[in-house]
Amino acid sequence: MADSLEKHPYYLREFIEQMGAYLKSHGKTEQSVVLSAYKYQVPIFVPAFSDCATEFGLVYHQ
Repeated sequence: MADSLEKHPYYLREFIEQMGAYLKSHGKTEQSVVLSAYKYQVPIFVPAFSDCATEFGLVYHQ
């Protein structure tokens, strides 16, 4: 999924939204907090520690 993202810094909230879009576009219908939040346009916020760790991983990946 990360390979298909536009290359720029992401807040974890944005990254999770992209995860929801990916799940929807790939026909995932199982119960998922991320997918449900995406469908109802509810942002998911994560505490700063996890936010930074995930963002660093995404930047490293890009």
